[in-house]
Amino acid sequence: MAYVTDKQFYMDEGLKTKLDLVKYMIEKDNDDGMLCISGETGSGKTSLAIAIGYYMSKELKRPFSVDNVFFDPDKMIDFAINNKEQIIIWDESALGGLGNQHMSQIQRKLLMCLMTCRLFKHFFIFNAPKFKKLTSYIREESFGLIHTYKVVKIGQKSKYRYMYIGKQSKNIYNECIEKGRSAQNLKKFTNFYGMSPNPKYFEDVIDKNAYEKKKIEAIKSIGKEDKKKVDKNLIKLKALRYLIYHKLDRYQKQELSKLFGINRKTLYVWGQLEDENDETTKEVYKNLDNGGFVMP
Repeated sequence: MAYVTDKQFYMDEGLKTKLDLVKYMIEKDNDDGMLCISGETGSGKTSLAIAIGYYMSKELKRPFSVDNVFFDPDKMIDFAINNKEQIIIWDESALGGLGNQHMSQIQRKLLMCLMTCRLFKHFFIFNAPKFKKLTSYIREESFGLIHTYKVVKIGQKSKYRYMYIGKQSKNIYNECIEKGRSAQNLKKFTNFYGMSPNPKYFEDVIDKNAYEKKKIEAIKSIGKEDKKKVDKNLIKLKALRYLIYHKLDRYQKQELSKLFGINRKTLYVWGQLEDENDETTKEVYKNLDNGGFVMP
């Protein structure tokens, strides 16, 4: 066990080694990084995410505060596309009451954010109660999965533990999810176990009051639908889809794939995000066919 950063909090050697490797890959390959953390409410997800975010901020020499934690997908996307080389924590804890349809819309926004920000070298941490709730792209591209849980014994303080599942084991587990066998025991895929910092730890790193305020604001705002509001980022994505599938030949698609640093399978995924027959998409197509791109 090692004591890390100026806060001198403990971190298991296995986790530290994994994070140091990710840091090396981000710097070497000028790439981004993604980590997933799952676990029930109260199992220590947020504290562990903050601890990891703070550690990586020190190692990568990047800023880190409550401004790097997001509950609102639109605010996270805005932050991600207007900044480079940031630590970004997406915390799903404010979204527990949302229906499946709205969660699906949020997942599409997260996917769009990751696709458009691939070259910005962000380090993302995605917190969700269940790994399978995250979009398949995040499950596939993340370098690992950490599952948190709480050990409760009568007469003793609760202990916060986690299982670490590395990329190879995570991909096998993800295949089980894709095939509908998501009830598989996580212990079968675990590379090592660790002990999480106390949930109150993050108060030493970020402003707890500001964190709670941000969370409450997100709970109040997320889910309110404004039919007159147009998601400009999503429209741009539709426009890009149009260009890919209607204006570019095979060679140009390959060049675009190289430009974005993503494979053609990913471009195909982009094309599946929206229905061609919805009114906004039709308007975008019409504007493009007329020789220009105008927001409807």
